[in-house]
Amino acid sequence: MTGGEELGVSTPRSWIRPALRVAAAVLPPLVVFAGVALVRRRWALEGLAGGFLSMTYVTGVLLSVPNTIAAWLRSRSVRPALVAGGLSVLGFAAVLLAQQVLLGHWDAWIRTYHKGLPGLGHPLAGYWDVIDKVVTADIQRRTIALQALTVVGLLVLGLVTSAVTRSWRDPLRAWAGMTALLYWAFPLIAGRGLSLYRADALVLPVLLLLVDLPFWLLVPLLAWLVAVALSMGQLFFNGYLV
Repeated sequence: MTGGEELGVSTPRSWIRPALRVAAAVLPPLVVFAGVALVRRRWALEGLAGGFLSMTYVTGVLLSVPNTIAAWLRSRSVRPALVAGGLSVLGFAAVLLAQQVLLGHWDAWIRTYHKGLPGLGHPLAGYWDVIDKVVTADIQRRTIALQALTVVGLLVLGLVTSAVTRSWRDPLRAWAGMTALLYWAFPLIAGRGLSLYRADALVLPVLLLLVDLPFWLLVPLLAWLVAVALSMGQLFFNGYLV
């Protein structure tokens, strides 16, 4: 029995793929919008970006944490922090309310998610299942593994650069580091079978930590990122990835 059947509703696969692709497409713009709102001290807009992200993707509510902390760091006031973080949480609350009204179960998503969090005890097991395909002859799996390794490489490089240059003292850089680290680490506790390549889109803010790198290093790094993005794009357009 599927989760949809348990809830008394049908879950046709015909709309699942388009829905996931639309969600994946709007994730990066919403994250970028939140960062821009933080810079301009538009706390409500920062919170709304987090709220819409929460309504678009289930882990979107995690943005409430860096939103709250960064808003406080930039304003040194509690009210902006509560607005930026609170509106992000309200987006998730709206999803729970919609599930209650439409399905009769506020926890409908949880009811359809049978895996729990198997990665809690072995958080890197699912990640290893992805990256060990980097030496396989399967070009599709190898491409996914390369992206996973690229993302973790960017994360490490960004955090080290931020520590060395002490750019983490800047609220925007602090927000970028927290957001990237949180969205990279959290999916790991969901264990094997998780689409890490989709969650990687939310690690985008890590690029803000790399702007202090020398030009001669940024150029080849950018070229490599473009190559990986094009390869992953082909997998999406070919229907291999959702």
